[in-house]
Amino acid sequence: MKTITLIFTLCISLFSVSMYAQDWEPLNTNTTARIYDMSFPAGQNEVGYAATGSGLFEGEGTIIKTIDGGDSWSQIYPASGTADILRSIFFTSVDVGYAGGLNDILMKTTDGGATWTDISPSTAGDFFQTIVFFDDDNGIAAANPEGVASTKIYVTDDAGANWQEATGLIHAAYDVSYVSDVNTLIAAGQPNQRISKSTDGGLTWTVVNTGLPTKLLLGVDFAGDYGVAVGSNGDTYITNDAGDTWERNLLQESGNFQGIHVFDSERTIIGGSNEKMFMTTDGGMNWELEYDGPNTEFFYDIEFTDNNTGFAGLSSGVILRKAAPLSIGESNIDSEFVIYPNPTTGVLTVSSKTSIVQIEIYNQLGQVLQSSSNENTIDITKLNSGIYLAKIKDDNGNTASKKIVKQ
Repeated sequence: MKTITLIFTLCISLFSVSMYAQDWEPLNTNTTARIYDMSFPAGQNEVGYAATGSGLFEGEGTIIKTIDGGDSWSQIYPASGTADILRSIFFTSVDVGYAGGLNDILMKTTDGGATWTDISPSTAGDFFQTIVFFDDDNGIAAANPEGVASTKIYVTDDAGANWQEATGLIHAAYDVSYVSDVNTLIAAGQPNQRISKSTDGGLTWTVVNTGLPTKLLLGVDFAGDYGVAVGSNGDTYITNDAGDTWERNLLQESGNFQGIHVFDSERTIIGGSNEKMFMTTDGGMNWELEYDGPNTEFFYDIEFTDNNTGFAGLSSGVILRKAAPLSIGESNIDSEFVIYPNPTTGVLTVSSKTSIVQIEIYNQLGQVLQSSSNENTIDITKLNSGIYLAKIKDDNGNTASKKIVKQ
């Protein structure tokens, strides 16, 4: 019995490793600008947004969007041409989001990026580099004024209708993260790898860490009270007490790191210069190479959707995607639905072992164009030729998204 148990356990372990060790695939975003920031709203895995810029502090930018999990991307802002650099983006739902950038750009959309409204509290030429929201109403926007060594933090508790400028932040902050509640935030930056903490929703700040001279921190993320900050010189700083104390942990890699995603107190993935990503599965004690590119690009952001599909934004305009691993006993729901004919000139039919309760057709802006209920067919004859997304739901609550081509 022990032999059988050992063999079974070994098989399960090998299966788990093989399912998790999947490659990162490059996606065509139709831009060569830097992918500075990405946002995939919670509760779904298909709709995502990215803010881009052609330079660090000068240049042009756009916002691009996917409605099919990254398979295709289209520019949604501006409608044509380019705007100033867009450095930060955060969506609280598939429709409501915020974007910030050069020259006081801080704007909001409530229709999935089709239209944008200026909500900036500044007219001083601020560069909004970080936007993060805890919920629909509470969020912060961090701006680095030109020629000023410290960052301005603006706080809202009414979804951006009003902003209050914070006090006490005495250094530049290149990334800000909520910890475990709406009141607790951490800001990481420079000089000297400084980290500051707020316990009143971002209104006041206190320095809690000072690191190496001339070095900086570029990214920070939390899962509960556990957090990791990354930056120059291969340095990582780790906290287990909601940011009150930090321990320096030197990664055996001399590059700069900015992209970061903390899954839990054991697993964190980071990316940066030399086109490399590293991952730890033991709370930062050891780091393993997750991705090794041609060493010519920089990872600015790493995001994971609700089903653990990963996206990593590069300085070349490329976004890498890593498919979510399937756990033992988990089925691929997408394969349970077959939609045909595809391409089509008119009626689409969904074949499934279960009853179909809803079919919705979306355009590239994420807008619902047509829907049908309690039928396994939908007629899209009147739609223009192009690429659309069909979202399907059955009577068991299973959902799937299929890209379709209308001829």
